[in-house]
Order: sequence, then C-alpha cells, then structure tokens
Amino acid sequence: GRLRRGVLFLCAALWTGVRDAAPLHLKSGLEEQSANNALEALSGNFTLEEAVLSEGWRTAGTNFGYVDEPLWLRLKVHSREAADYVWMTDAFAREIHVYVVRGGQVQMHDLGAAERLAMESRFMRPVLPLRIEAGETDFYFEVRSDTSIQFTSDFLKPDAYQERREV
Repeated sequence: GRLRRGVLFLCAALWTGVRDAAPLHLKSGLEEQSANNALEALSGNFTLEEAVLSEGWRTAGTNFGYVDEPLWLRLKVHSREAADYVWMTDAFAREIHVYVVRGGQVQMHDLGAAERLAMESRFMRPVLPLRIEAGETDFYFEVRSDTSIQFTSDFLKPDAYQERREV
C-alpha cells in the first residue's frame, strides 16, 4: 500500500534526481576522508520523500547560520568496495536524523536530542558506525538546531577512529 508506493517513489526520485555536487569517492587506501566538499543543502519542513524529490538542492559549505526550519543535507558517496566506516560529525545541532538510502532501501539513525549531543561532543564527536557497500549510497541528514548550524563530517576506517579516540 502506502509504504510500498513511498519506497517506489523514492527509488524513482533517486534515479532521476538532479545533483550539483560531485560525489565523495571513498578510496580504499585512505584511513580518513572529509565529506565537506560534497554536501548539498535544502531548508524546509519536509519528509524524507519530499526532500529527495525537491529541486531546491544547492551546493553547500559547512556553515549554515541560523535557520528557522530543519536543514536537510545530502551527500552522495561512491565506494569501489564494501567496507566498514565510522561517520563522524562536529555538527552543532539539537537533533540529527541520518537516512542512508541504497537500492530503494532506507535506514534511519537518530543521533538524539540536544542534551545528548552536547554531552557526547565534549568527549568525542557524535558517530555512526556503518558498512558502505560497493557502488553508490546516498546520505540525507535532517538537522534541527536552536543556534547557528555548522556541519562538518568525515568517514574513517574503524582503526583510524580508534586511534583518534585514544589521543
């Protein structure tokens, strides 16, 4: 029914969507790679489906200032091989919802409310361990904040993440 139509709609949108920013190509020999130059942004109260279908995406930097509505960020990642990564962000935000979209399948991760993000970021950056399969994967970040939004992120191999934690 409704869920199936939504998934099919999302698949069609991903295949026909306009993309301005170049995708982030994960290279197997690198332990850490910045995603900052591959971000696209969109502002508004959207569902994931509406955000995917929107034609309002624009190439973005890392500082977004104050926004009244949720900020959506899109990142297309291309990997030559399947590998485990840890995605990390230095985002100043109240909430971050991460949607990982691949082959019409959507995984949603909630990085929590303001108190949790603020407390964790004193000791280490908010993180999300994940496996990225070979090929293309799209990431959508729904960011909500009561303050100015800054959003930087990196993909690290698990060993590099552990080394950074121990420093």
